Amino acid sequence: LRVKFTHVAGGLVAKDGPLQQFAIAGTDRKWQWAEARIDGDSVLVSSAAVAAPVAVRYAWADFPAGANLYNSEGLPAGPFEATLAGHEGPEPAPDGLVVSGELPLFEVNANDRRFLRSLRIAADEVNLEEAN
Repeated sequence: LRVKFTHVAGGLVAKDGPLQQFAIAGTDRKWQWAEARIDGDSVLVSSAAVAAPVAVRYAWADFPAGANLYNSEGLPAGPFEATLAGHEGPEPAPDGLVVSGELPLFEVNANDRRFLRSLRIAADEVNLEEAN
């Protein structure tokens, strides 16, 4: 999966080593830790344990030790979960958007249809799409 961020200033940064705290799941919703790497304004996320990922989480815990994704100005990415359209489960949200958890800084943005998922985190926007 490709998680595309906007408003990243000069780019994305992994502080103190490789990116951590990313997990993905297939349609079975069994979460597996994933490898993640920065690719421009995106993060590519994959796991050998998930052949066809449909959902991604980042820093999905109360106190996620090791969460290290920042923009070039030193602002951290907040925790999020996003699911590809059409894989939300039995009760999809309006406009096919799925956002889970306590999200005090999040607002859903359904205006950009170029991507399968759009989620606003404070001043940063995250778009989830299938990686090529």
